[in-house]
Amino acid sequence: MAHGLTNLALGESVSLRPKISLSEIALSGVYEISKIITSATRLEAALASVVNVLSSFMQMRHGVIALLGDDETPEIVVDAGWNEHVATRDRGRLPEKAVDQIVATAMPLVVQDIAAHPLFDPAYVAALKTDDRSIISFIGVPIRTATTVVGTLTIDRVWDGHFDFRFDADVRFLTMVANLIGQTVELHRFIARDRNQLIAVSHRLQKELAAIKPPTGKERLPQTSFLACRYGTARSFTRMCLCGRASA
Repeated sequence: MAHGLTNLALGESVSLRPKISLSEIALSGVYEISKIITSATRLEAALASVVNVLSSFMQMRHGVIALLGDDETPEIVVDAGWNEHVATRDRGRLPEKAVDQIVATAMPLVVQDIAAHPLFDPAYVAALKTDDRSIISFIGVPIRTATTVVGTLTIDRVWDGHFDFRFDADVRFLTMVANLIGQTVELHRFIARDRNQLIAVSHRLQKELAAIKPPTGKERLPQTSFLACRYGTARSFTRMCLCGRASA
């Protein structure tokens, strides 16, 4: 009776467990993810933890976070299995055409069946296909900073006909997560630029100090001779004065 009441007349079990709304799930997910990305840890490790947490709050198989470099190509690619010994430029896990569209338009991309969409290569579709030939869906959102798109957050899921997914709610949730990631990336890059500037200034000052040679013994000789000359002149002047007094 702790988990439900039995209606004896109808023979039905009525659950007393409250139903959790999608907004509450999203709020809990954003809260957990915000704790991860604000922790003092390596950026790639934090992003991998974010992907792991995402799987606890929404129906998904794989999640990938891709951050762009200066050439606007994926520089850092992180999924749930990331570790320090795995290359960060593994672009095989990304649908490049879909990612390019998300970056170019700065808009989310939702595809119900990737096998029927031209943005997904057959090799990528084959890598995600399951044995039962289920339909694979895709959702991708841009990761933004204050001024530009710096990456993408993408997930894929299996559509087996038994779950009624709310793509609009998923897009809103992923967009909130992507905004948190964007703020974190911007902060990390600002700190990196500041550190690099300090290192550059330090190296320049070291070179300037090394260019200033300490005075050698030969360079001190003119000063010593000048002092000796002054001392000798003073002694001669004193003698002349004493001789003059003596003559008087």
